[in-house]
Amino acid sequence: MADAVLAASRTFARVLIAVATLCIGLVLIEAVLWMRLPQRRLPFSGIRDGTQYTWGQPVRTNALGFRERDFAMPKPSGVYRVMVVGDSLTFGVGLAPHERYTERAEALLRQRFLQHDIEVLNFGVSGASFVDYRDTLQRLAPMVEPDLIVIGYCLNDPQPHWQGFSVERQRLETRLAPLLSALAAYGRLAPHTARRANEALWHVLEATGRVPRWPDGLDRVYDPRSPEWNEFTGALRAVAQLAADRHLPAPIFLVLNQGSSTEQPTFYSHPDPLLQRMLGWYRQAADAARAAGFLTVDVAAEHAAQLDGHILAINVIDAHPSAEQNRIYAEKLAATVADVITASPP
Repeated sequence: MADAVLAASRTFARVLIAVATLCIGLVLIEAVLWMRLPQRRLPFSGIRDGTQYTWGQPVRTNALGFRERDFAMPKPSGVYRVMVVGDSLTFGVGLAPHERYTERAEALLRQRFLQHDIEVLNFGVSGASFVDYRDTLQRLAPMVEPDLIVIGYCLNDPQPHWQGFSVERQRLETRLAPLLSALAAYGRLAPHTARRANEALWHVLEATGRVPRWPDGLDRVYDPRSPEWNEFTGALRAVAQLAADRHLPAPIFLVLNQGSSTEQPTFYSHPDPLLQRMLGWYRQAADAARAAGFLTVDVAAEHAAQLDGHILAINVIDAHPSAEQNRIYAEKLAATVADVITASPP
């Protein structure tokens, strides 16, 4: 009996030692990962003390819930109002409000048209798709009373899901639900280790062909036969019809060109393979917008002339466009809007 108790005690002690060793190892791994993470050197992004921050920039919203100042409704007499709808690129991830292309374009237009009270209002929503833009315009345009509508186009706008979505990944997420739930639970204790483990899992599944990489998944959306593409082109026509019904000029389709890397320079003069695919998507979307009745605006040439060889991302882990890219968007948008105003003075 005594021998059995002693053996059980030794087994229990070994289990405790093994568990303690594992915990210490995981703590050390978590600490090492934290020391190596680029985020450690970046401004805070997330919610702190009830305030949302985007890479150190506080996010303040208006009465309608958008990252924009409050504005008068109904629209006062003499105001020329441009309503800009888009996703996180328009929202301005990582940017102060004055760095975004909407505020920059407004400043340029006010300098040019001193006799007009021009407003360029930002209705960007992170994660929104083109169908969401249509719904936002249909819901709010009667209240906002825009004189001109602008769409800030991101390459994943035809995708109603997130950029890396695929049916294969959706199926595997269902099959791997217990493992993913365990990783999520573990992430509450060691978030960096859990995130790396989750990333490694999906990298292995991509490398083995179990799920497509995000550019391959997005290629499916740009297939003219796909339901997503047909929904996108239908939404294009709906927005153009909304503008026509309100007796507005043709809406502007502003292609928000991006870089192809967060860490390496992007060369629009000599596109790498990923950038070539991106440029093809932009051209296809712009052609569809033009066919639907939009005035299309692209800034690829300006990127090649002014930012060739620059790192275009907001930081090393976030691919959203830099302040300099927003300057280029603003200059091209302001010039286009100026032409519209000149052709049809308010």
